[in-house]
Amino acid sequence: MEEDVTKATEALLSWGEAALGCPSGGCGGPGGPTSVALAVAKLEDPEMKRLHQELQQLEAEAAAARRRRLAERISAAACEADLARAEEAPEMRSERQELESMESEAAETAGALKRCDLRLQEVQRYLKGRASPGSPGSPGGAEAHAQLLRALEAEELRAEEEIRGLRSELQEERGGLVDDLRCRLAVLEERKEQTAQKAKECSMLRSTAAKFKDQLQRCNGRVGELEAALASLTKVLSTVSAELEALELQNAALKDTHADHADSSGTLEALKVVQERQQELSEEFRESLEASTTDDLERCLQESRAQKEHLKEALAEVHARLIGAERCEELQRSAFEMRDEIHALTLAEAERKESSELQRAEVKVAEEALVDDLRAKLEARERRVQLLAARLRQTQATSWPISRPQFS
Repeated sequence: MEEDVTKATEALLSWGEAALGCPSGGCGGPGGPTSVALAVAKLEDPEMKRLHQELQQLEAEAAAARRRRLAERISAAACEADLARAEEAPEMRSERQELESMESEAAETAGALKRCDLRLQEVQRYLKGRASPGSPGSPGGAEAHAQLLRALEAEELRAEEEIRGLRSELQEERGGLVDDLRCRLAVLEERKEQTAQKAKECSMLRSTAAKFKDQLQRCNGRVGELEAALASLTKVLSTVSAELEALELQNAALKDTHADHADSSGTLEALKVVQERQQELSEEFRESLEASTTDDLERCLQESRAQKEHLKEALAEVHARLIGAERCEELQRSAFEMRDEIHALTLAEAERKESSELQRAEVKVAEEALVDDLRAKLEARERRVQLLAARLRQTQATSWPISRPQFS
């Protein structure tokens, strides 16, 4: 496009120089009759006028179209880059915070499970310490003590079964939490990759916008050069019109002089020679003008066609980039949908966290109730054993004179 505009500018400049007169080639000065005939022929040629107007119109339309398209593309690319940059940072921060909260929650869950295991081990040790048998005092006491031990063992087995059930429930809950955390981590990694890809696309859009800005600056400079060339051509046309008026005045003066000196035969012969010379020069100029005009017209037509082809290519490129911008808008809509999905998952995770906290509280309350129940039962059995031992001692004291038991 710039090469076509350069060629058109050079053609206009050459046309302006030709309108001023031939600097080399047998023509006279600016005030001579030959330069006058050339300037008049150039200015009065309708084909050259039409071609000049079409060329100016094409240049104006091309410059306006380039500026408008480039400005629209630059503004659209800048808006898309700003939107992507504004949405990228909070989304990354929210995902990072969610990942950190999940990691801390996993650590807290692991610590709570370890504390539960330690508590269960303490309960087992406590039960084993409570269930350690003492030395029986007599055969009857040994039988009662054996029954008590069997009852304690049965109670301990039941407590161990309950503890195993609680432990299996805790293990299942731990496995479910770990699987859920792994799934969420995989989803977050995938979204992180998608965000990185969007960041790359935004950087590409920014680089494209910078290129468009450079092209717009170059086009503005070229338009300034064309405006300067148009101003120079306008000055040339004004100069030529002034010279034409002066030449018309000289022609009128020559006509008056010819009327005054009509009787002079030498003057008539000189005028005839001058007129014949002017006619010959006019015919030669018309022939050269027809040849040069045909070549210039063909060249200008070729340049106009090439410029139209370049404009079509530029329009196709702009259309393709508009399609790319629409695709970027679709990607942006998908990003909004992903953000809504992340928000929904966050709400579900908060609800699940509350339910898991409630379950842990219920398990803790059940564990404490079980431990208190076992402690109360053990204390009741201790009191019962003490009561049985006291009764046994009383029975032995009352039956001491009759039969003395043998202790081993």
